[in-house]
Amino acid sequence: MAPPTVTLTTLRGDVREQMEVSANEVRFTSDDAREPSLPAVAIAWTGAFLTPALESGLAGVPAGDHAENPRYRHALAIAAPWAPRKATWDSGTEGPDVRARRETLQRIGGLRANEARRELAAAKKAGEDGDVDAALVHAKRGLRVLGNMYWEPDTRDESGVRLEGGRAHELDGRHAEALAVFTRVLDARLHLFDDRTRG
Repeated sequence: MAPPTVTLTTLRGDVREQMEVSANEVRFTSDDAREPSLPAVAIAWTGAFLTPALESGLAGVPAGDHAENPRYRHALAIAAPWAPRKATWDSGTEGPDVRARRETLQRIGGLRANEARRELAAAKKAGEDGDVDAALVHAKRGLRVLGNMYWEPDTRDESGVRLEGGRAHELDGRHAEALAVFTRVLDARLHLFDDRTRG
């Protein structure tokens, strides 16, 4: 019997994220062709037995195509004996039950948030060691890995404006100032994520 595979693709504006989960592996990719400042990432985590979490977390996602907005949508494909289905839906019309199940997959095992925390720590360490360019790479990778997981429509968030300032610093060659902005934004978004997932 083939192992179950669940693929969730999320499009928010020009950012495309995909989580592909099988019984013992998670693959995550994120890219935005219009934003060269935050590089695309591709990560794979192995060794976790995830089938029970998938079964309990995603069994209730209804099949069908309920997406009208092509720029803000989710697409789920489940290839498993216990729940084969495909579904698409809009971010704006996502109900709380489906949102909870979608977030179960996006956050599975805390892998993405933990990866973002590792990148933040590496950015701070490289900055302390005087390697600002390496620190910038870590900070921007952390922002890309965390992606939009910290955010929902009711989230009060002005960090995008601050990121624009960081990008301007970087383009002007003021890398230390850019690093300060990127690390503060990543830290703030991780706190927002923690606040959302704590309760």
